[in-house]
Amino acid sequence: MPEYDRFFAAQYADYALDLGFFRTLALEQGSPVLELGCGAGRVLLPIARAGVDITGLDQDPAMLDRVRELLTEDIASRVSLVRTNIEDFSLPRKFSLIFSPCNTFSYLSFEEAEHALQSIYQHLLPDGLLVLDLPNPGFLLDSPVDPHEPVDSFFEPQMGLPVQVYADQQISPGNTRVDVIWHYDELHSDGHVQRYDYPITYHMRLPDTLEVMLERAGFTGIQFSGGYHGQDFSRHSHRLLVFAQKKV
Repeated sequence: MPEYDRFFAAQYADYALDLGFFRTLALEQGSPVLELGCGAGRVLLPIARAGVDITGLDQDPAMLDRVRELLTEDIASRVSLVRTNIEDFSLPRKFSLIFSPCNTFSYLSFEEAEHALQSIYQHLLPDGLLVLDLPNPGFLLDSPVDPHEPVDSFFEPQMGLPVQVYADQQISPGNTRVDVIWHYDELHSDGHVQRYDYPITYHMRLPDTLEVMLERAGFTGIQFSGGYHGQDFSRHSHRLLVFAQKKV
């Protein structure tokens, strides 16, 4: 999607609510770890700076280029970047921790998610941990978005322009999928507004469905949390965190 990498990187540059959570997990599990959908390196880079060897997967070459631009000499040897999708990947090593932050796993259809879980299982070390950070279907359904009101705004440094973000959201029958067109309005100094549209589908899965999928892929020790500080999961939780282990 043209230009998406610069908008995404700028929009989430200062987002840090999950950083301590994932950094602590990586330190506890130890090297090597794998991030599925590493984007511009928002989570990957702090983990590498903490001394953990990390591999980042992403299918967007522009995102991976942004990570490479930020690699410093002290962490470059601890970072590997691979351009591939997350539903069917093959790497030459196994990992103590595989995690997917910021809704990435919800982009996958049911079939794609099942294939991804099989790949993930094959790439985990014994006693390795999988962590998925997903949108909570209940919270989304209870929090409708007005397509005429901005949901976010930020300054995009590459062009030096402010950007407003709108969301045009449609919920499928059965509440299993949310189709969103993200509108990024770039505000030029002459008053001109240039809009960039990015459609994304979020597949909504409740814990019972996820548990069945994980067990089918071979995972055990499946647990759910409603936040980055171990909160109990409920319909009103902002996040749905999934934990599963590979026991062999």
